[in-house]
Amino acid sequence: MHAGISIFRAVLSTCCALPFFGIATLGAAARGAPATSLPKASAEQPNVILVTIDTLRPDRLECYGYTRIKTSSIDSLASEGIRFTDAVAQVPLTLPSHCSILTGTYPTFHGVHDQTGHLPKNRTTLAQLLKAQGYSTAAFVSSFVLNSQFGLNQGFDHFDDAFDNGRVSRADELERRGDQTLSRALAWMARLEGAKFFVWLHFYDPHAPYTPPEPFRSEYAGRPYDGEIAFVDSLIGELTSFLKNKGWYSQTLLIFAADHGEDLGDHGENTHGFFVYDSTLRIPLIIKAPGEKFGGTVISEPVQSVDIAPTILQILSLPPGLEMQGKSLLPLIMHKGWRANPAMGETYYPYFHFGWSPLLFLRTDRYKYIDAPNPELYDLQRDPREIRNLFSTHRSLAYELRKQLLELQSRFGAGGSPSAPARPLDEAAWEKLKSLGYVAYDAGRAVSESGNYRKLPDPKGKLGIYNRFQSALLDEQNNHLPQAIRIFRQLTDLDANLIDAYIDLGLCYKRLGQYDSAIEQFKKALERDPANTIVTYNLAHTYALAGRTEEAVVGFQRTLQLSPHESEALVGLGIAYQLRGDIEQAMAEYERALEINPSDSTALSNLGSALLTRGNTDKAIVYLKRALEINPKDAEAYNTLGSALLIEGDLTEAVASFRQAVDLKANYADAYVNLGLAFLQEGNLQKATSNLRKALEINPSSAYAHHLLGQTYSARGMHEAAEAEFLKAKKLGYRQ
Repeated sequence: MHAGISIFRAVLSTCCALPFFGIATLGAAARGAPATSLPKASAEQPNVILVTIDTLRPDRLECYGYTRIKTSSIDSLASEGIRFTDAVAQVPLTLPSHCSILTGTYPTFHGVHDQTGHLPKNRTTLAQLLKAQGYSTAAFVSSFVLNSQFGLNQGFDHFDDAFDNGRVSRADELERRGDQTLSRALAWMARLEGAKFFVWLHFYDPHAPYTPPEPFRSEYAGRPYDGEIAFVDSLIGELTSFLKNKGWYSQTLLIFAADHGEDLGDHGENTHGFFVYDSTLRIPLIIKAPGEKFGGTVISEPVQSVDIAPTILQILSLPPGLEMQGKSLLPLIMHKGWRANPAMGETYYPYFHFGWSPLLFLRTDRYKYIDAPNPELYDLQRDPREIRNLFSTHRSLAYELRKQLLELQSRFGAGGSPSAPARPLDEAAWEKLKSLGYVAYDAGRAVSESGNYRKLPDPKGKLGIYNRFQSALLDEQNNHLPQAIRIFRQLTDLDANLIDAYIDLGLCYKRLGQYDSAIEQFKKALERDPANTIVTYNLAHTYALAGRTEEAVVGFQRTLQLSPHESEALVGLGIAYQLRGDIEQAMAEYERALEINPSDSTALSNLGSALLTRGNTDKAIVYLKRALEINPKDAEAYNTLGSALLIEGDLTEAVASFRQAVDLKANYADAYVNLGLAFLQEGNLQKATSNLRKALEINPSSAYAHHLLGQTYSARGMHEAAEAEFLKAKKLGYRQ
């Protein structure tokens, strides 16, 4: 899929003595892992492996009664462990749900309500607690949505989120198949002979779009979601085989869970996040204790995601985390007077991204109450599919459950009103989440202290708009831009405050090169949300693409006023300065960006290109090589590096860099020009000719390419052809 933002590149003009080199685009990365100080536990404690499967409904597993998929590995795990038949997540979204799993706290406490959130550093994770007990800790995640920059890396010695640090436009660069994630995890564990470890292993495969690998694609043709689950089952088999071969399986505490489910159209939602029905909240949960103790136990009492972390700690005979709000399930497993808490949860997805009411829920062992402008009450025993809303006939029960919900929110809050993410989502992260299919724009709306959203539209009444928006987003991602524009325009007619539609209209027009129309839509978005940095950035970016450099400078500066640590805007500002010839100021902006994010491959490569214009070739090569270590798919950086190497006289390495550039970007005319120049200097006139002709096939108006081809023909004694090329170069404005 394609993200809805064009990549801004610029080519610097040079004299005939220098090859062409480009300005690259933008990038972001972050990581870190603070620890918590607690007394050390004994070395005999078992290893711990937490496996979370994204978007897995329990009713698609054999051990939960489904017969159309063979899930023998998960079934085997269930037969040797404790299977919970009524477990629910706190949020039907990946990031906030995992925050609840790994902290044992509700979103009202940890403060992450959406994919655009960030787990605060003062929230303690399970990894921090186990690290303090002498465990080696590692996480292996399969999607950018759990990237370290969102804060879940706290407490992990190793956090494997090996996704591109620059700007990417394809979802397959922002997620990886489960077998790739598993192989990295197994390699890490294999190096820890004798050391106890905690591993969090995350598989993203059942998440839309459903594209299982073979043989599961063919075996489950027409049922790709089932095929993805069968593939994950095979990975669980590989994991357990590895542990058994190492002799670790029996003494490993292994937890298998999902972060949330998938609606699959049960309530009109195709995926998840918009509603809080059980189709997206219920999860499988299996705990295999050391020694397979309690193997084959099935527990029907309702439990929650927040119960997982305290359960792990009690099984390890460790003290519970002081902040944890879930309850250990060990007393329930051992039949020692355990009593379930009502499950509490939410989705703020409709609120943050569309301005509609959030949905909050309270779920007991029998009833579920959904707090909304049009409240809902369901008897889960008689109506497990949540079809018959009993609110009108059972108002007193509904009001009592609402009272309990508000009391629990107050009890499990963080001592104040939670809010939308305090840390603005940078433009690159927003683009990446969008590439994965998430509506990642956030208006910065605060969560009301009173929890009263009665005056906002109920998401149930907006489902049609939401589904049409998702359809348009898919068209945009798949480059069906005219169709996407048509739907987005219809949506703005239906809801004039649907800011996302204006943003996406601007992005579509920008990708089509219709910059005036893009600017118009971004301005409409700014009228409705003047402090939105996603809009200010993209408006500035479009001005730059349209050649309106001074307005681009103002736009990037405005973005930095709103978000001073927005490294993307600093890089954009540097590009704008570089385009207007202010190289020193451009370099200063790139250096500021690198102070914020030393791994910003764009800032590194652009600083390298700026240094090259200043004749500082040695230093330029250093920055360009660092950029390519971070982002080895940057064709422009390879082209610029080749230019620097050519100036240094290293023809062999220069040619290798130019070839890398054209391998990554087949129609890269500038790189073919540079290959022609390199071969001309080498004296290989035949290769010089073929590469220069290729460059002119792509870009017939390149005066420099015509001039170099003229030089090549002249060296070959083809004087008439040479004069023709020199004449073309002159007509196109080439000057010596």
